[in-house]
This record gives sequence, C-alpha cells and structure tokens, in this order.
Amino acid sequence: MKKNNFLKIVFFLFFVLPILHACNQDTHFEKTKWLEKENLSYPYRNVMLDDLVTNYKLTGLTYQQLEDLLGQPDSLNENRNEVVYEIKVAYDLDIDPVYVKNLIFVFSTDSTVISYKIEEYQRAALKEDEQGDMTISSINWLEFLKHDDLPFSISNIRNL
Repeated sequence: MKKNNFLKIVFFLFFVLPILHACNQDTHFEKTKWLEKENLSYPYRNVMLDDLVTNYKLTGLTYQQLEDLLGQPDSLNENRNEVVYEIKVAYDLDIDPVYVKNLIFVFSTDSTVISYKIEEYQRAALKEDEQGDMTISSINWLEFLKHDDLPFSISNIRNL
C-alpha cells in the first residue's frame, strides 16, 4: 500500500505539476521576446501582457519612451491619437481573422500616454440557416472535382 502512495506522489510531481505550471504561463516582460515574430504573429506577447500592464507604469510615458520599451507599434491611428500593438491574431481557413487582441495606447496632444486599453474582437459564428448560403471553399471544390462520376474532369477543362 505504501509503494502505491509513493507512485502516486511521484506521478503527481513529475507529470501533473508540470502540466499545471504550463497552463499558467504568464511570464515576465522581456523586450526581445516581445519583439519576436514567427509566422506573422507574436508568440510571447499574450503571456507577457499581464506582467506588462501590472508592473510597468505606462501612463505618462512619452511616445519615444513607449517605443524604447515596446518597439515600433504595429499600426497608428492619427485621427484618434492612438498606437496599436498586436497581441494575438487567430485565423480560420480564410484571410479574415476570427480573433484579434490588441493593446492600444491613447496619447495627449503633447505625445504622452494618457490611457491604454486591451481590446479583443471575435468574429461571430455563422448561424445554421446562414451556412447554406456559403460558397464552396477551395478544399471542398477540389474534393468535388476528384469524383469520377462527373460529366467533366480537370483535364477536359484544361483542354477547353
């Protein structure tokens, strides 16, 4: 019986505990990781965001100080005196993002940060009755063309 309890403790320490730790991956802000970009996205920004907004005084920074801290913004909105840092973007099968999370800084007329906000957008899922009106995706279209019982084939289309 004691050996069984020992195995449970070992299992917990070596398998369960690391998994629980990995699920709570908030990490400290590091500029080099913040700037790192892979496949058009920033893999570390989302896990550093909480540390950044909690432990750094962001309001009152000048534009240059903010740029020194976070690098160049991903976009500017001069009409609203805002700069945007992309945190996370998720895509579905098309080019339109299904999820966007941004860190937005608002500046005063003298170029100091007066506020910041985190905005998240998620594209609404299509309702069941709307799905019938969708066009055939390229993947489905290619599968459709593979059928032998069609009155035409890809080679016949090419010969036209």
